[in-house]
Amino acid sequence: LIYEEEPFGNNEHRLYKLNDGMTWGCMGPRWGGMDMVWIDPADEQCFESILSVLRRGNFDVVLEAIGKEFDLDGLMVTGIGPIFLSYFEHDSEYKQVHADLREAKGSFYNVVVPLYIPEGGASLYVGDDDGDRVLPIQMRYDHGIVLGGGTFHGTAECDYREQRDVRLSVAIYLADVTEENIEDIAGDNTSLWPTEGDIDWFWSQRGRVWRYDDRSVSLKTDRGRGPLYVEDERADCWDKKDLCMSDPTGFRLECAETCEVYLQDKKYYETLGKMIANDRNVMEDFGDQVNHDVYEWDHPPFTLDYLAKDKEPNFLLPNISNVGELYPLHYRDTGRRLKNDEAFGIALPPELLQEFQTYIDKNGMLDHARHLIYEEEPFGNNEHRLYKLNDGMTWGCMGPRWGGMDMVWIDPADEQCFESILSVLRRGNFDVVLEAIGKEFDLDGLMVTGIGPIFLSYFEHDSEYKQVHADLREAKGSFYNVVVPLYIPEGGASLYVGDDDGDRVLPIQMRYDHGIVLGGGTFHGTAECDYREQRDVRLSVAIYLADVTEENIEDIAGDNTSLWPTEGDIDWFWSQRGRVWRYDDRSVSLKTDRGRGPLYVEDERADCWDKKDLCMSDPTGFRLECAETCEVYLQDKKYYETLGKMIANDRNVMEDFGDQVNHDVYEWDHPPFTLDYLAKDKEPNFLLPNISNVGELYPLHYRDTGRRLKNDEAFG
Repeated sequence: LIYEEEPFGNNEHRLYKLNDGMTWGCMGPRWGGMDMVWIDPADEQCFESILSVLRRGNFDVVLEAIGKEFDLDGLMVTGIGPIFLSYFEHDSEYKQVHADLREAKGSFYNVVVPLYIPEGGASLYVGDDDGDRVLPIQMRYDHGIVLGGGTFHGTAECDYREQRDVRLSVAIYLADVTEENIEDIAGDNTSLWPTEGDIDWFWSQRGRVWRYDDRSVSLKTDRGRGPLYVEDERADCWDKKDLCMSDPTGFRLECAETCEVYLQDKKYYETLGKMIANDRNVMEDFGDQVNHDVYEWDHPPFTLDYLAKDKEPNFLLPNISNVGELYPLHYRDTGRRLKNDEAFGIALPPELLQEFQTYIDKNGMLDHARHLIYEEEPFGNNEHRLYKLNDGMTWGCMGPRWGGMDMVWIDPADEQCFESILSVLRRGNFDVVLEAIGKEFDLDGLMVTGIGPIFLSYFEHDSEYKQVHADLREAKGSFYNVVVPLYIPEGGASLYVGDDDGDRVLPIQMRYDHGIVLGGGTFHGTAECDYREQRDVRLSVAIYLADVTEENIEDIAGDNTSLWPTEGDIDWFWSQRGRVWRYDDRSVSLKTDRGRGPLYVEDERADCWDKKDLCMSDPTGFRLECAETCEVYLQDKKYYETLGKMIANDRNVMEDFGDQVNHDVYEWDHPPFTLDYLAKDKEPNFLLPNISNVGELYPLHYRDTGRRLKNDEAFG
């Protein structure tokens, strides 16, 4: 077409049948100084044939990533259009830079995928929403560029004419179609097919390939569009059907049935059935090399750089991760994922560890732990004691639940102490973790149910693994434990993690700035260690999160791991529901925290005030019965005054970080500084990760300033 045929006129349309018998529509350039041609399916059968490519190519991973990142209800593929050109001359006015569908921002996306990059490379302009700046980004095989409906982008300069070559990419258009936006999305006139303004076809496709409320919907399980009524608009269609190919913008569109622009339902479902059957055969040929089920991830991403075996002998863990990135756990020897869909590692914000270490240094917790282990009378099993640390806060300590160890759980003993350690999460940018967990597990909201440091000096091997347990199996799917190491002595520290059925458990090495996410049903337990020779302890913190509902609140409130919050105190748990993250209100976060809801607090005994000295000496009896006198919970007036002071202080501390890190998970103004980026000679204008997980979205930041594009829908 480029080198042998008559050049296309601007926006000129022609039809061609390719070697597979499918009919494609070609449209000439929309701007001068180039010979770009859009080639799109000209009818439904051709569209379904290229949709099969996405199905076989595991595009479900991309749909899942986009659906979750942008909080969509469903996705359909509105079009799949290869684009080729041999040259584009520089335009000083950048007239080719455009947005696909600004009126559908937030519901329309274009995934640009390079298919053939000639010698000399290929690039695409991408820029700010306000047109303030646009720069070319280099295109790479196995990496796409995600553009929202309002993202400015355009072809970059190139010239392959000397080698008589072309570059070829494909634009895959996706939409979350609703009654409110369907006219805008169906009104796109970039291609001949689907027919501009054909609301019926778009409505029949809505949510076809991905749905938030039904994760069984995918390309792999595709059942096609909904029913569609197809008819000709002219009486002479059959007599003049030769015009189906020669008059693409007139006769063909008016004779949709005769020209099979759309298929009658019977033929459509027969055709689709054959294609899907063939796709499944092809997918089976891949065997165990790759994983085509995005929901199970049976096999680890094969493009990832993993920690060496001497650093992590039992599991495949990424060597480099973005802050807030969750990665499933796979056994190193077999590559199999744990039989648990809620066991993950997570890359933590570096400031979280910094804030925790500052906190425990200030209140003397680590020194207190060493004192308890080496100087005081050993704790009995499940024995409770109360202590005031250097900051005046009251903590509850509980002795070991199993033999052969001296583990001590140390938890806030009252609401004021709890809020003080919640401030550590706020200052430590824990919002990134909440966002990742909320989105990964499709939750409605999150509260922090508890924050409990754990320390020990030794644990002897137990051949029966009695310490391996699940935190709250009855709350699986709504209860999570994020284990964060705070102090790792010489010799390291590890945690057993294993399969749901107990088939296999192995220790995973703990690393600073990496946490382990455990669901309510995930089997885990302390691994062997002994720091007694150096009179040391290891210290980690378990941060418990829950998506509380009327159905699960009794199970979650019934957890008896710690003295506080009081076992079974449904009122307190209900007052905290959705406090720190909500799916339907992304302004809710630790950063914008307004505290719990109102809570009525009263004593259960008449002699509480007279015997208030027992608040410290009788932690499991008098203290719990005298919640108001002992200030186990605070009266609302004092609670909100105390919280207000803490949050004001937190915000001052957060401002001190300046531009070093980003405390707003929703804006990502600055790139993750733990990431290994492509060298400047490979990508001069943008910071792009050198290694990425399959299906991982990464926002685009300018290399020279580190600033993110002024567009929250531009990603690689």
